[in-house]
Amino acid sequence: MNNENNSLETNLSASFKESVPLAFLNFLKNTIEVSSNEFIPFMDEMDEQIEHMTDYIKDVLLSLEDILIEESSQRYNRIQELINFKNTISRLFRISYGYVTELNIISFIIEEQYQLEQFKKTDIGILDYNHFYEECSAFIFHSSKEEERIHKLREVLKHIPIRITKDKFYDYIEKSIGLIEVNEEQEDLERFFDMLKLQFIGSSIKGYREFLPDIASAIDDLKSKDLLNLNEDEMNTLWEDIEMIGDTLSKIITILSQLYKAFNSLSVLIMLENVNLQTLYNRHIAYKDFYLSASSIVNWASNPEEKELLIETLPELLDKHIKTLEANLEKKHSVIMKQIEEGNENPLTENSLSKEIQNYQLVLYYLNTDLSDLFSYERKSSSSITIDKTLKSYIEEFKHFMDEQLQGMPNVFRKARMQHFLGIIPPSMDEKEFRHYVKNAVELCSTEERKALVLSKIGIIMESSGFFEHQSCDCGHDHHHDHHHHGHHHHEHYDGEHFHMHDHDHHHYH
Repeated sequence: MNNENNSLETNLSASFKESVPLAFLNFLKNTIEVSSNEFIPFMDEMDEQIEHMTDYIKDVLLSLEDILIEESSQRYNRIQELINFKNTISRLFRISYGYVTELNIISFIIEEQYQLEQFKKTDIGILDYNHFYEECSAFIFHSSKEEERIHKLREVLKHIPIRITKDKFYDYIEKSIGLIEVNEEQEDLERFFDMLKLQFIGSSIKGYREFLPDIASAIDDLKSKDLLNLNEDEMNTLWEDIEMIGDTLSKIITILSQLYKAFNSLSVLIMLENVNLQTLYNRHIAYKDFYLSASSIVNWASNPEEKELLIETLPELLDKHIKTLEANLEKKHSVIMKQIEEGNENPLTENSLSKEIQNYQLVLYYLNTDLSDLFSYERKSSSSITIDKTLKSYIEEFKHFMDEQLQGMPNVFRKARMQHFLGIIPPSMDEKEFRHYVKNAVELCSTEERKALVLSKIGIIMESSGFFEHQSCDCGHDHHHDHHHHGHHHHEHYDGEHFHMHDHDHHHYH
């Protein structure tokens, strides 16, 4: 057993030989990204916290040599400082995301209105709805990968009009929440339900309006319009406003996530003992050059032309090295995890190495975590789908929250929010339930135009993922509608999908 232990120990220390340089290069890369972000100069008027964090991270880069050899009490304080910064970032991100939610709802309503107007002008002709239900169902449920089925189902649900009762909606939500892996600690449950509330109604987040008040009031202004009675020019004007706000939010979220990554990689360097610039330089001949180049990028006194040139070339070089280190680390990772799992039978391995194992896991967490993880859902393994008492009481409270919100809400917003929310949480419908759901929704549409609109919107999703290339579609419908000049459902900037909020497993680690 002893040699087992050695090899776990050896593998752990070998993993730090990859992860420490990885953190170093990531730190350089993310700090360069932050400081060369073209939107930063506008930030000082918008938010001083972001400005302060940006200055901090640049100063750290320039004095990294001294910082890495600080004694432990100073390092401890610095780690606290980084934790506070990261908390600030995730707070600002949640508020920004609240604005994104609200913008999504408004853009959804305006786009539907626009498309309905287009349909009124055209001759719809005869549509084969039954054929459409079959195709739509095949498109979603005949995907081989579960992840793909879930993604498609969520995309499609967003565009099916809500025709179920409120109670039925709440039951469905409860079933969906039951599919999500949630830690039962009170703090985690609270955070989780705050996040759900935020995705249901963005303005419910604490601090809404405080960060970026101009954006909050621009969104209020859009909401106060009579969105169901706009003429085409008004729609286009509002659309431009939406795109502008969306673009600004997207830029701010980008800066926040660059800062977050920079602080995370810095945390790794400060947290581990015996990391200094010299040992990093010994690791690879290029690292010293990388560090000096990064320093001249963030140093305000550098020559602007030289800076430009470096900004164009350095990130790509860093990326190449980062990819190699990541690949090496991933190979070691599977071996280490296997050893840790096997080591569980033997308490000795655990204790003698538990500190290293904890460090190892923390380092991986810092290297892989990303702001959007605040909104990622992990689905439970099917064996553990039960809802215990504590969770049940949180769900009841959440249903009550939704109920209160929906009650005073104009009908058009109520429907849009319910639809939007179904496209966010893990879907809990099987094929039969889905067929019933979509058929019911379409049949209850008040006009032919509305029915055709559902068909068209979903047809576009199917088409854009290449579904019709494999089979000829003969539902009597042309899927190439000429949509709003802003291109249909590709509002990259603030479509929830842009911040990939779907169940993602791009973390090969935790």
